[in-house]
Amino acid sequence: MKKKLFPAGTGLYKYVLKHPVKSVSAVMFFLLFVWWCFALPNTLFSDPCSTVLEDRDGNLLGASVAKDGQWRFPARALVPDKYKICLIAAEDRHFRQHPGINPVAIVKAAFSTIAGGRKRGGSTITMQVMRMARHNPPRTVPEKVLESLMALRLEVRYSKDEILGFYAAHAPFGGNVVGLEAACRRWFGTSASGLSWAEAATLAVLPNNPALIYPGKNRKQLIAKRNRLLQELHNQGTIDALTLQLALEEPEPGPPARLPDLAPHLLQRAIREGFGGTIIRSTISLVLQQKVQAVTQRHHTQHTANGVFNASVLVCDVNSGAVRAYIGNTNNPARADNADFVDMTDASRSYGSLLKPLLFASALDEGLICPSQLLPDVPGIFGSYAPRNFSDEYNGVVPASEALSRSLNVPFVSMQQSLGTEKFLFALRSAGISTLQKPARHYGLSLVLGGGEAKLWELTGMYASMARKLKQATGTSIEGNLVHPPVYSLKEDESLITRSETGKTPVKTGPVLHVETKSGGKGAGQRTDKSKAGYVNQQGSEKLPSAGAIYATLKALLDNNRPGPDANRKEFALNRPISWKTGTSQGLRDAWSIGITPDYVIAVWVGNADGEGRPGLTGIEVAAPLMFNINRLLPEAGNFKEPRDLVPVAVCAQSGCKANTGICPNVIEELLPKGCTRSLPCTYHQVIHTDMDAHFRVNSDCEQVINMKHLPWFVLPPVQAWYYRRLKVYNAPPPVRADCIAGGSQKNGMAMVYPGNGARIRIPAGLNGKPGQVVFELVHNNKNATVWWHLDGKFIGISHQIHQTAQSPAFGQHTLSVIDDEGQIINTRFSVE
Repeated sequence: MKKKLFPAGTGLYKYVLKHPVKSVSAVMFFLLFVWWCFALPNTLFSDPCSTVLEDRDGNLLGASVAKDGQWRFPARALVPDKYKICLIAAEDRHFRQHPGINPVAIVKAAFSTIAGGRKRGGSTITMQVMRMARHNPPRTVPEKVLESLMALRLEVRYSKDEILGFYAAHAPFGGNVVGLEAACRRWFGTSASGLSWAEAATLAVLPNNPALIYPGKNRKQLIAKRNRLLQELHNQGTIDALTLQLALEEPEPGPPARLPDLAPHLLQRAIREGFGGTIIRSTISLVLQQKVQAVTQRHHTQHTANGVFNASVLVCDVNSGAVRAYIGNTNNPARADNADFVDMTDASRSYGSLLKPLLFASALDEGLICPSQLLPDVPGIFGSYAPRNFSDEYNGVVPASEALSRSLNVPFVSMQQSLGTEKFLFALRSAGISTLQKPARHYGLSLVLGGGEAKLWELTGMYASMARKLKQATGTSIEGNLVHPPVYSLKEDESLITRSETGKTPVKTGPVLHVETKSGGKGAGQRTDKSKAGYVNQQGSEKLPSAGAIYATLKALLDNNRPGPDANRKEFALNRPISWKTGTSQGLRDAWSIGITPDYVIAVWVGNADGEGRPGLTGIEVAAPLMFNINRLLPEAGNFKEPRDLVPVAVCAQSGCKANTGICPNVIEELLPKGCTRSLPCTYHQVIHTDMDAHFRVNSDCEQVINMKHLPWFVLPPVQAWYYRRLKVYNAPPPVRADCIAGGSQKNGMAMVYPGNGARIRIPAGLNGKPGQVVFELVHNNKNATVWWHLDGKFIGISHQIHQTAQSPAFGQHTLSVIDDEGQIINTRFSVE
């Protein structure tokens, strides 16, 4: 037989049967008590909040309206004392004493309503908080009772100051302004901590009738209510007579103040990356941000006449990667179609030559080059790829560091080929470039010349990561990962946070961001995470080039006295040392410049967001001047220190290669990256055999050994020598004596077919009315020979096997020069009529 819970004979059972009303009342009271204990939701307020961006010192940089169209700033932990005092005096003078409801006030309000007199408000501040949390339900007696019960529960769960914080964060202040902080910014243009007594009193009386804030006759009522409250504060002894007099003389609030809009693109970036509806304490320096913005805007105005409408700038601290200035795009209100809303720091664009420093450093580590080693600089064909220098001028040979500082293309294509495109691509991805996701064969040898796309944000991170590794190797203490993108959010203890570029999930390094959330509640206002994980998809610092290779790279980029077309750029530096690199994309669509000092990285992009190219839009002409102007705004940082991993290497003074012992006549010792110890010895110096006067080269077939001299000689390959001697003095080896040449005479293995020397050419116009082309043709007795073509000293192409090139020379006299890989030269003069 099943046992009953309450057997018939028990006392409880008898009591329930005998006193049913009392029993039911007890159960109801118990259930009501349980409900009262859990009457409040975990989150009191779920209204969306504005996103607020502050600088590193708490100054407002900008804010966005909440999703519901309200200016509702996230709640702050502290409410200013002046506002607390004014609010309690205006709304609930017994707030500190009552338990959430004020029975005396409720009774007075009820009698006043029943008597038909002036309506009195019996709600306490706590009751008003619950009313706001429940979205202002109708003012009925049941709702008032429910509101009172919930107010009692609120007082048990939260402190008085926390309740005042809820009120200040969610009270209406007129129009679409909600919350104390938003009201202070909109009506007085200041933060809540900077309120005067008059301003605090105005905002204390305003939620009772928010319509009073609007211009018109209601303003007089607002001022009258404010002044009555100020007088009451004086009567209570809260403020003295002088303070009262000064407060009464303050004018009424003016029209809504415009909120600062100093970093709009950074604000939108924070929203995209998951921090919408929070207060973000950024790493930005307000003063520097304003200065950089002004310099960038002036620079932008100068170039709009050329149809260049967009620019972007990042200034980052090297040690931490913290962004000190962030200009996502320029502002051009006169044109609505210039896409100034696009954040160009996060746009993928062709990077031009900006990847050359990483390739240079990687080649140093691999022992492919030494910093001063001569590299070939002649037009060449790499498979089907025929790169050219930007200036269309060639040096024959050029020191590797000069090739970097002058950003010559041909030496770096050859360098990438030697290193391997796969290895270079891996180095780029390890350094934080996430946009190069296709296989190496897709980019080919154009990878180093802008054959892919990158973001200013990631390029800045790459340069800063390299500088960080160098500084750590020279004794600077740097915590956390060395390789990471820039960071823009700051915790109160200066700890930094960044995000993965692959999604919105925050990815931290070290202690992380402390932001205020959009909802109230105990512990609300804090978004913390103790994770110390590294950056997603970021490789360790061992994937970067060595500190010694980075030092040699930045030292080469420090050279501002650059030969050739950049010779007039020395004044850019203004005696401030800075390593800098420019880049220009194909079609003159993107101009870049990045400068690196031990303290800062300055990254600049200039162009059009829609990709339109413009004449003169080059890194050296357009981006570099802006970068140097910004550098003048920063404290001078000095030079990078030498790292400890440099080693002494015997170097050929003339070729810059590792010395070939016994052949290089002038050897010097230099501190170089360790990779240089594995580089090939000098091949430019050769031992040649001459007669005793050193006028002719001879051999044992035509001269006795006893009558020979054996001399080390600097020898360039024929094509390199042809280009080199046009710019510098080249002491070529003596010619071979006639009796030492097999066959007794030299044979020229090529001949010009067209045009003949002295020819007069007429070029007919094409069907479109434009000048047509003439085909130059050459024959060579070596079917595998390569021929370099030049028109009036300018390189125009390379031919192999079939030696033809189609050109459109202008009217007048011309000189056609061709040179083969054996050094044979033909010059032909002709005229176009």
